[in-house]
Amino acid sequence: MKRYIRLKDIIILSILLITSIACTFFAHQKGRENIYPIVEKALSQTIDTDYYRRMRKEFSYKNSKGVGRKLKGIKIQTENGIENIEFKDSIEEERAYQLVNQYMGTIFNPLQPHDFNEIFQKELSNRNVDGKTGIIYYHGDVAHSSEQDLAIIPSAIQSEKVFIDIKETAAVKAWVNCSFFTCLRHSSLIALAVIALAILMFFLGEFNLQMQSNSNWLIIS
Repeated sequence: MKRYIRLKDIIILSILLITSIACTFFAHQKGRENIYPIVEKALSQTIDTDYYRRMRKEFSYKNSKGVGRKLKGIKIQTENGIENIEFKDSIEEERAYQLVNQYMGTIFNPLQPHDFNEIFQKELSNRNVDGKTGIIYYHGDVAHSSEQDLAIIPSAIQSEKVFIDIKETAAVKAWVNCSFFTCLRHSSLIALAVIALAILMFFLGEFNLQMQSNSNWLIIS
């Protein structure tokens, strides 16, 4: 005796399949949202790491002189004489010198996008984010990229443009193009649980229909 797949069963399976797909894409989008602050933090750490590498200094607030001391301004020697740089608010001495040195470094020891990108990629990897990365370095009206051109992959997660010096003459922008599964990995546990439940219900429904069919030809009624 032939068994039948009822239209109701097909509708239920279709709903479960659509639900699984919808939940998967929702989790993917949620993962992208969760990766964005990771990109911002990784970029911030990369700016510090790259600065101390170029200055050939070790990053250590504990061992630096004047810990806790705050400055309202710094005087620097330029080719045009002494220039007095004032800060909007008092900031820590170490941070103040970093911003000023970054300003001076745009001329004498500028940021190298390719080297900066290598550090950025490592920072992301330490935070379990993998994918193709890129850096765009802005100095005045000129932009330099770690890639062959300034184009950013449309699907990439992009950081905000961050100024790195006291006079905001230089800035960096970072991006990472993560795989679909990397985004899923960074999604919320609730979203992943919903996906797993929907997929499980779908396959249980399939298995149940296979058991009902008993290997006979199936007719849709």
